[in-house]
Amino acid sequence: MLSDFLTFSLFIALVRGIGELSVLQSPMSMEFTGSDSLESFYVGDVLLAALGNSVTGQSEWTGLTIKDPFQLDQTTVILVHVKGVYRVATPGNYMVYELLDSDTANSIDNFIAQLEPGTVNDFNFINHNLGVLTYKSYFGYQDVPMAEPLHFLNPRDYLSHQNFLEEVGYMNAITGNLSGLLNSSQVIVFRLSLDRIAKVTKYTILFEAKQLVAAAIADLLAAARNISNTLLFVQTTDKQMSASSLRHGNKSQNSPNPFKKFNNFDYPIICNIVVWFSLAYALSLAVICYVIVNIDPGRDSIIYRMSSTQNFRSDTLQHKKKH
Repeated sequence: MLSDFLTFSLFIALVRGIGELSVLQSPMSMEFTGSDSLESFYVGDVLLAALGNSVTGQSEWTGLTIKDPFQLDQTTVILVHVKGVYRVATPGNYMVYELLDSDTANSIDNFIAQLEPGTVNDFNFINHNLGVLTYKSYFGYQDVPMAEPLHFLNPRDYLSHQNFLEEVGYMNAITGNLSGLLNSSQVIVFRLSLDRIAKVTKYTILFEAKQLVAAAIADLLAAARNISNTLLFVQTTDKQMSASSLRHGNKSQNSPNPFKKFNNFDYPIICNIVVWFSLAYALSLAVICYVIVNIDPGRDSIIYRMSSTQNFRSDTLQHKKKH
């Protein structure tokens, strides 16, 4: 019974959503309704449909309704993707849809690949160095101040904290240059990762990081609203972590981490599954052994019935041989 319960609980955990699609702003030409979950692979198809492009996916998602297809080509799309967390609570009232599976990043890549290169700006800070180079290719080699930590982030001792605060600073810089950026493009994608921050055991650090990201997104949204009246502003999250980002704390290079080898993020989950399943099977085996040892060997027991049947057959065979 216990093993069945654990199996069912594991199944529920596996089919649970991995992130959210939040529509912070949408133009009058379309409407987002309902609360249906969306497979993360179709995030790109939703954005393509919002731009008036045809899609080939087989999704039955009913969250998007096109009200005026003749105005879709004027839509401006801003997408912010946050990797490593399930939810970022950006202030405001907006539609939220649960995302299933962990394929949002590939869907965004496919979405960008189907657009004209001159119409999209992709600032991909999931790879920090690549994101910095992309920013500098658009705005030049200007100094961008990192975001100020609130309480617990420590950029002096932790490289992951420093990179994260720099990425938030780049988002704030994009907010300040948004009007010029939208004049030359129709789609802006900003991606960053909280993998290393989410790996830290202290939730206060992750909570502070999510606060900074939410504030930066809110500022970007406010600036975009002042520039475009045909704005579709979408925020996506994906809590799935990459294997290359599984280090605890990520100390600076001059402070080696003695726990660097112990970096398997799935270890606690696997350990709990093995321990509880082993305990369940051990208890089941102990109960079975106890019942067999203390079973009544009388005429009403199943052991007596089986042995008596075999004895009856052997007696019958011996009787036939004599005759």
